[in-house]
Amino acid sequence: VEVSDNGNITENATTSLLDIYQFENTRCETPRIIKVEGSSDIYTIVYRGPGVAPSYYLYMATIKIASDGKITKPFIDKKVLDSINSFYPDIVYTDNDFYGIVYSSYEYYLAANRYIGRLQIARVTTAGAITAQKAYYNFGGGANPAGIMQYLDIIHVNGDYYSVVFRDSDTDGSLRALEIKNGFVIFVDSIIYKFDNNNISDLPLRITHVYDKIYAVFYGDKAGTILRGGAIITLAISNTGTFEDTVAYATLLPPADWTQFTNPEIIQVDGNIFAVSYRISTRAEVKTFEISNAGLITNH
Repeated sequence: VEVSDNGNITENATTSLLDIYQFENTRCETPRIIKVEGSSDIYTIVYRGPGVAPSYYLYMATIKIASDGKITKPFIDKKVLDSINSFYPDIVYTDNDFYGIVYSSYEYYLAANRYIGRLQIARVTTAGAITAQKAYYNFGGGANPAGIMQYLDIIHVNGDYYSVVFRDSDTDGSLRALEIKNGFVIFVDSIIYKFDNNNISDLPLRITHVYDKIYAVFYGDKAGTILRGGAIITLAISNTGTFEDTVAYATLLPPADWTQFTNPEIIQVDGNIFAVSYRISTRAEVKTFEISNAGLITNH
C-alpha cells in the first residue's frame, strides 16, 4: 500500500521487489531491524534464531543495504547474544557504537515457567562488527514478580533515559524507566507504572513518540476477559522515562475484529498522522488516524 502524508491509503500501489537475501536459513522469528548509527548502509537485525529445541537463542546479524535497495551477500557478521530460550527482542541505539536489546527469557521462576525481562548492551561498529554482552541486566535477579515481563518494547526518551513497555505479571500493561550512561552502564528504576490495569492481550506492544512528552502505545487490549484488539493509548512520559499520566484511549477497529487482532505495528507518517498495521484472521490491514500534540486521538 501507499500512505500519503495526510493519511490517505492507496491499495495495490505500484511496487517492485528490489532484492531479497536469506541471511538466516534455520530459524528467524520476530526480527527487528534498525540502521547502524554513523553508517550510510549498514543495518543490524535482532531475532530469535537457532538453538537446541525447545530453546531457541537470541541472535544479531548485520547486513549492508545500498541506497538503491541492493543487498550485499553474504551478511557482514552474526553473533549469538544470549544462549537462553529468548523471545520477542527489540533494539534501540544508545551511544557511541552501543545498542540496547530488550527481550524475554522463558524459564522456571517463582515455582512456574514464566517470561523474565532481560536487557543487554551489544556493540556494533559502523563497519558492522558485533560484540555481544558489553553489559547485561536480568530484571528477574530479585526473584520477585517484578521480573516477570513479556513483549518488551523500548524507546529512547531523552539524553540517557529510556522507557520500556511490557505485559507484566498481572497481565496488565506496564512501563519501566531505564538510564543507560555512556551507552552501556545500566540503571533500572525499581518502580513499575501500570498504564492499563485491567488486563491486556497476550500480544506484543509497540510504543512510538508523538510530540514532546507524549507517546502512544498500540496493543491488544482486554477488558477483564473481553478482548478489545487494536487499542491505542497515549501517555505522558517524563524526561527521565518515568510514567506521568494517561492522556487518551481509543479502540481503532470494529468489535467484530477484536478477537482476531494480532501482529501490531505503528509508525508516524507525518506530523500528527500515524499508521498502524496488523493482522485480522488471515488478512493484513493498514489503518491511519491522528494524534494531536496533546495526545488526543482522532480515529478516521
